[in-house]
Amino acid sequence: MYCCFCGTHQPESNIHCSSCSKQLPVVPRNEDNILQEPQRLSDNKHGSKEDDTAAKKRKVNTSGMQTGSPKGINLPNNGSELREENEQASTSIHEPVAEYEHILPRQEIGYSKGRNARKKRSYCREDKAFPEDEQKILNSYEVIESKTRENIMKTYRIFNNIITEDCTTSEISYIKKKLTDLDEKISLDPLYIGLIGSTGAGKSSLLNAVVKKKFFLPVSGHSACTSSVTAIKNDCRAKAYKANIDLLTQAEWDQELKRLCELCSKQKGDNDDDEDDDEDEDEADDDNEDENDDDDEVTDAQNKIKAVYGEAALNKTYEEVKKMKRISSDGINKDCITVSETDEKELHKKLHPYIKAVSDWNEKNGLWPLVKHVDVTIPQSDVLPEGVIFLDIPGTGDANKERDEMWRKNINKCSAIWIISSFERAMEKRCESQILNESINAIVAGMCSDITVIVTKSDLINVDEFNRDLRQEESPAKDEHEAIIRSNNDMKKKQGEKIMKRLKKKLPSDQEMLQKSDLVYTVSAREYWKHEDGKATHLTAEETEIPKLRDYIRKMFMEQKKKMLQDYVKECFGILSLMQIINSEGNIQEMGYNYRDLDIFLENELKFLENRISIKFKEMDQPLERGVKDAQKLYASNRDAVLFTSKGNNQGFHRKLRAICRNKGVHVTTTYRYDLNASLAEPMYRRICDVFRNKFRTGYETRTTLKSDLTAFKTDIKEHINSVLTANKTDKRKSEKCDVLMKMIDAILVGIQRHISEEKKAIYDSLWISIQDDLTPSYAEAACVSGKNSCTKMQDILKDATDCLAEDMFHKAKQEMMNKFSKLKDDIIRQLREEISNTLKLVLCYHEADNIKLPDVREQYEQVEEMYCSLM
Repeated sequence: MYCCFCGTHQPESNIHCSSCSKQLPVVPRNEDNILQEPQRLSDNKHGSKEDDTAAKKRKVNTSGMQTGSPKGINLPNNGSELREENEQASTSIHEPVAEYEHILPRQEIGYSKGRNARKKRSYCREDKAFPEDEQKILNSYEVIESKTRENIMKTYRIFNNIITEDCTTSEISYIKKKLTDLDEKISLDPLYIGLIGSTGAGKSSLLNAVVKKKFFLPVSGHSACTSSVTAIKNDCRAKAYKANIDLLTQAEWDQELKRLCELCSKQKGDNDDDEDDDEDEDEADDDNEDENDDDDEVTDAQNKIKAVYGEAALNKTYEEVKKMKRISSDGINKDCITVSETDEKELHKKLHPYIKAVSDWNEKNGLWPLVKHVDVTIPQSDVLPEGVIFLDIPGTGDANKERDEMWRKNINKCSAIWIISSFERAMEKRCESQILNESINAIVAGMCSDITVIVTKSDLINVDEFNRDLRQEESPAKDEHEAIIRSNNDMKKKQGEKIMKRLKKKLPSDQEMLQKSDLVYTVSAREYWKHEDGKATHLTAEETEIPKLRDYIRKMFMEQKKKMLQDYVKECFGILSLMQIINSEGNIQEMGYNYRDLDIFLENELKFLENRISIKFKEMDQPLERGVKDAQKLYASNRDAVLFTSKGNNQGFHRKLRAICRNKGVHVTTTYRYDLNASLAEPMYRRICDVFRNKFRTGYETRTTLKSDLTAFKTDIKEHINSVLTANKTDKRKSEKCDVLMKMIDAILVGIQRHISEEKKAIYDSLWISIQDDLTPSYAEAACVSGKNSCTKMQDILKDATDCLAEDMFHKAKQEMMNKFSKLKDDIIRQLREEISNTLKLVLCYHEADNIKLPDVREQYEQVEEMYCSLM
């Protein structure tokens, strides 16, 4: 179950929360052991019991509060009183809590999103990951956030207690919506750092060293990682290591099992392409990556089936395997399993079966194929900042649809991506080239702002080999230390230049990351642990570059936290300023203001902005049209690169092609990602890349950026409002009103920019999604083909489909993207019109109700004002 105070998973046997020590609620069950919803009761000041609907509206125990004039409200004077009220509210009125973890849906990675969890979150005042000077700054940020959130929470509660539904106007609804959004908002989202690399690149070893936990995550060795995402975070309040393991649902596993059984059955002799089976043995045994993919895929399918059902299942059909009993009963009828240990080594042992795929199956390793996602918590880390979440992301995605969608989602929300590659073949594998492309796309269309390449196992240098490979004019290395350092410097220079060249092709010249000096890190986890254990080493701790990575994390975390906190406090102070000016004495309608003129000016500015945005988005039309023409010319070659093998025959390729068809054009192996939709759309993306990224840039404004138009609009509106209020000779409060309007407009634009950031990825992806939608019927038809020459038949179906659709498919994809641009423009204009218009009405008292009475929020306003001034 979940703790309703801090939102953390708790074993059903716990009486008190292991994180916040609060008593856990007892959830009643009926005679069939089914959860029942607790009766919601709350006492009003007369002691009568409210019904369920009233309790839902009130949400808190309002005993002792005045419900008349705002001045009569009793407010808690300090945090302790507030906490007491929250606890009373949480115990007297609460949502039903599931006793078993698997019953309760899992939240997205990050901080808990339940209302009680959000409000009750306490901060660790001493995050050991930071030096003293940074810790002081961090503490000040946390105090600001905590006090701001506390005051917004108070305001939200008071507002709901005073303002009833029968006295709601459009302006009141506007205020309520703003308060609700701020109350529910997670002000400081975690800093997500994605680690992406192929199997054996050393991700787990690197993570263990960075978080300073030698026996934490199981390292690969000779076994491969699962394709699930593993998230690692620090919790200063946690007392134990804990892992929440999300599993595939029964329906998802049935779909996966069907695919696995088909792969295994094909391996047993169902060769659909007889014309290709008479190849020369030498050609059939040609060692290339495509054939390795096929072999690895079949082996992976066999291992998964054996792990869950045992080796006997390999000789059975899908329907027969479905009826078999699993080796392990753990996870049956569950969506989530929780593992908790006070010792990292014990967690290591328990976690291993869930995140490492092993060919030596046994009853303890029967669940790793069912894992969708793993969320691991470290208690009280002295090197990993709380608020940083590492995401161990599979390099190429996953053949399972649900895991592959999670793969895309996690890449797109990363603020930084670390590409992990081993020293012996650094960035030479084709999957690593794909990873770099995905990372660059995350900068263009996602939340990513930084890419770093980390070369692992940098200490595996032989002095004799190093000296033998030197040029004649270079002096030989004297010892292993010198050989490692020189080799690492050569690697940084070589890979740095190579990667920077690719980045410059796709990123603007003023992109901040193009100026970074540390694009490549060469690390050695083995040397780091030798140093920690006091053993003889060839490298110092600094030379292993593990400490440098920690500095990188802290710096990026501090920068992001300040930016997010500024935006949050700005929005909170804006709405409190608005409520304060509305409710203040003497705030009456001044005849010196012509609201109609202000409204007309606003409408004219919005029309001008709408026109400017239309022009900006219209600039996408020409590169899109060129992309359409390129795509029409190149579609056959791009299609054939996916549908046909490099050797030109179909030996064993029918399995891969069928998987592509069943997954609507996408198939993932351990070393490569096949995506027909993206391949067909690639010429269009190549044409629009520069223009698209310039439209959505936020760090550096130019005339081509959308943000520059919004900034110009904001400046014009603020200047006009200021001139109108300044010219009024009778309003003694014009300066105060003007200040409130300026703050609210700033806060409104923060929300607009956030909405744009959330929508740009959907716009960017619309091209390949549109192509996928057009080809979906053909994918379904091809997937049903079986028998002799099935591979050729599937290829013919997709060839005919793309030939037939090529004339219109790319034009349709272009139009879909332009429609999304148009919708974003309409959303921006509508939101600006509604929010600024309502703000003007409320501040200048030109609203529907002449006697709007809001709660007295003077105390909250003054406290948040102090936070605002200290931060800005």
